[in-house]
Amino acid sequence: MRYFGWASQVVQGQLGYSRQYKIPVQNLVLPRLQNTLILSVPALVIALSVALLLGIVSAVKQYSLIDYSSMGFAFFGFSVPGFWLGLMLIVLFSVNLRWLPPGGIMSSEVGPGLWAQVTDRAKYLVAPVIVTAFTEMAAWTRYTRNRRRPLRRDRSTHPVRLTRPDCPGCNRARSTNPAARAGGTAVPPYS
Repeated sequence: MRYFGWASQVVQGQLGYSRQYKIPVQNLVLPRLQNTLILSVPALVIALSVALLLGIVSAVKQYSLIDYSSMGFAFFGFSVPGFWLGLMLIVLFSVNLRWLPPGGIMSSEVGPGLWAQVTDRAKYLVAPVIVTAFTEMAAWTRYTRNRRRPLRRDRSTHPVRLTRPDCPGCNRARSTNPAARAGGTAVPPYS
């Protein structure tokens, strides 16, 4: 019963009271939620736009250099741990090249004005956004390529068509719409 009382309070926006900080939990979560959204929304936009582009091009140009490169990128994205990639980006762009700051969220000596604050914050977001978007790009690239693949196959070798029995009355039941063809029998004809 205690859980249901807590859940009904959460639905109403009352997250409880922090014993450690002696303030409502809502006052602790909301400032951190802003930083989370500032990091995750650009990472999601970049990840989806790059992944969809690579996945579609890879599906259309199967077994080409572009396909192999994008799938290699996807496997690399799955294999590399995020903390290691983050450290390597800090070493490369902050320590060696001195292009980006090594950490933090904002400079202490930011000039007045919205544009100065936005560009300063963007400097600090480049590496975290790349690291956050990298694994998602890998997953979405593979997913997009594999989802688009059956649409390019020859209709005579389409796996859904092979599951339909070849009989005189069945030819008129076949549809040219791939979505309609997907609803056929699930038993292969030769099993």
